[in-house]
Order: sequence, then structure tokens, then C-alpha cells
Amino acid sequence: MAEKPTPIEEVLKNDTATNESSHPVMHTYESDLSLAMNTTDATVVQELLQTSKNREDAQEENQVLHQQRGWYTTGSIILILLALAALGYGVYYYQHLTVTVLKSPSVGVFQNGAPLITADGDSIQRIDELTKGTSIPENKPVLIPLVTDSTTLTPLDTERALQYMHINATEPFVATLSLVRLGLYNTDNSVSPFLLLSTDNPEIATKEFLIAEPQLLSMVSPILGIDTTNQATEVAPTFTSSYMYNLPVRILKSVDLDTHIETILLYYGYATDHTIVVATNPTILKAVYDTIIRQQ
Repeated sequence: MAEKPTPIEEVLKNDTATNESSHPVMHTYESDLSLAMNTTDATVVQELLQTSKNREDAQEENQVLHQQRGWYTTGSIILILLALAALGYGVYYYQHLTVTVLKSPSVGVFQNGAPLITADGDSIQRIDELTKGTSIPENKPVLIPLVTDSTTLTPLDTERALQYMHINATEPFVATLSLVRLGLYNTDNSVSPFLLLSTDNPEIATKEFLIAEPQLLSMVSPILGIDTTNQATEVAPTFTSSYMYNLPVRILKSVDLDTHIETILLYYGYATDHTIVVATNPTILKAVYDTIIRQQ
């Protein structure tokens, strides 16, 4: 005959049955999520979602700012490189196209005679009077200053000096000359006028003289006292190249129709690299050259 359980065993049995019926053994994700949503406040969930959205927006904004910063940096580098290139080109342009100011070369120091004042009369007449006088020392080139007035004794500039001496030169010819001086040379009791010219650019001056050769005799014959109406002589058609005292010159000759003897009617040549002599007497070139060389 079976034994009846004791009161204590009955109580324990009842408690076990109650616990097993109130707590199921199986759990699912859906049940856990449902339980979490049921046990979580909706306000907290909303705050979590808003925080997540704010974080995402901040990340996108940072990415945009990073891209913009990269474009700004690249643009700045390009502008700096362009500025440096422009600066380098400016320096190159300035160094290669700017004309360097050079000091005009001196024609040397010569003995000066009495100045010719433009207001005192025509230059040709005054020169004719000086060539007939005895105030010019022998075998020494003497320069005659051409001045505006007797008070200030201001020298005439190149253009006005040529005009005063009735030398009608072209504008390019005048532009090549930096100084024009009138001189006298006394040899064997015969005084000969001559022109002493200075140029900063011998190459251009030589070209202008070659261009002016067909008119050069008519240009300088009045001031140099050359008679171009002499029927007893024939003037050569062109200048020819030659040497005087080892100096290159261009010579225009005339031929006596009776004796057929050639004589130098006019010549021009460089006494130094920047000094040009235009004269009729060959010894003037040597005298000018010797005077300048002694001063160097």
C-alpha cells in the first residue's frame, strides 16, 4: 500500500509546478525585441534616433568641408605658381628689354677758339673770316664752340648746330650723333674747316653715313668751303674705301680735266671708335687721332 506524501513534500511539489507554468522554457528574437520595446520608454528611443541622425549629418558635413579644403589648397598652390611665373617673366623682360643708360663717350680735349654766336651772323660768313685770319695756331686742331648768346654761352644741341651750319641732314642721320663740333686746322698758312662728330652707336652711324653719301657733298660743302662749281674738275660719282694713316676712311675724289690728277675732295672716317672726322685735308684726321690718343 503506497505511502501518502508528507505535508512538506506536497508544498514543494506545488511550488515547482507553479514556477514551471509561469516561465516558459523557449525564448525567441521577436519575443526579446518585443519585450525590449515594451519595457523601453519611447522618448529614449527618439533621442537615440536623433543622436544617430545628428552624428551622420556631422560626418557628411565634415566630408564636404574636407573636400572644399582640398580644392582651396589646390587653387592656392596654382595661384602661387602663376604669380611666381609672372614675376620671373617680369624680371626676364626687364633685364632683356630695358635700355641700359650709358655715358656718352668724350671726343677728347682740344684747344678752343673764339665762340660763334648764332645772333652775330651767318656761320658760313664767320668761318670764312676765321680761315683768313692768323689767330689759329699751326698743326693743332682747334674747336670753335657754337653757342646761343654771349651771356650764357650755352652750346647748341646737335640738331640746332647742324641747322646753324646749313647741314640739312635727315632725322635718322641726326639721331645717330650725340655731339657736333666745328673745327679749324692751320697747316702751311692754309686754314681748313672740319667737322668732329661723336656717336654712341658706330654701326648705325656708319649705315646712316653710307645712306647719306649721295648728298653728303652738298650737305657739308658750304661749311667746309668746298667749291662744287669748278668747271675745271670732275667729281667722282661715288665714295670709295681707303686708308689714311692706317685708319679706314671713305673718300670722294675729283679729277683735273687738264692734268688728270686726282685729289681728295672730301672724306670721312673714324679717328676713334666713337669719333668721326669729316674734312678735306688728310692731315686733319691724323692730328685729331694723335690729340685723342695722347690723352688716353
